[in-house]
Amino acid sequence: MRLTPASTEPTRIDTGKESKHVMANGLMSNGSSNSTTTSPWTAQRVALVLGLIVGAIVLRVMPHPWNLAPMGAIALFAGSVLPSRRLAYSVPLIAMILSDLIIGMHKMLPVVYLCFLFYVWLGESFLQKRKPLRIAGSAVTGSLVFFVVTNFACWLAFYSHTWTEFVACYASAIPFYHMTLASDLFYSAVLFGGLAIVEQVYAAARPADNAI
Repeated sequence: MRLTPASTEPTRIDTGKESKHVMANGLMSNGSSNSTTTSPWTAQRVALVLGLIVGAIVLRVMPHPWNLAPMGAIALFAGSVLPSRRLAYSVPLIAMILSDLIIGMHKMLPVVYLCFLFYVWLGESFLQKRKPLRIAGSAVTGSLVFFVVTNFACWLAFYSHTWTEFVACYASAIPFYHMTLASDLFYSAVLFGGLAIVEQVYAAARPADNAI
């Protein structure tokens, strides 16, 4: 019996560049400019990390079309926003493992997890300047890599190792890719767009606070 191709259901180094950590110096700061050490576990960071993990778990466990899940976008967002590399890479892994304990485990999961870690790398490498085209390009790149890598692993594991079966594997996976791409673009727009709005509101409120 032929199985369907793989699907999603199945430490960040501080460079010292302030532009890389907007939230670390603003919304994510501990509010003390005189502190010589900064703990990554401020209330805002804890809320953000927990929110990402819980949101990912809920959206994966709830009924939804195949691959229309936020994991890729959350991994991109974590890589771009979280100032700790360890936190950035931990968020998608924790969310995937906990939700997979509910959904069910399978032998393709290590490949799937590695692909989501690649999303984190994209976020930390290319989305420190969070421009719309960069975000969209990273989402498209992540979904393409996920499609190629997971279905290559699927072909190795479940198909005969012939050119015909290779083509058949990828052809049958195309509908899954459409959903992966759509979900990555949609949830990236929601997460990064929401962050931009919050940062603008926060920046507008700060002058009033300083005037008091």
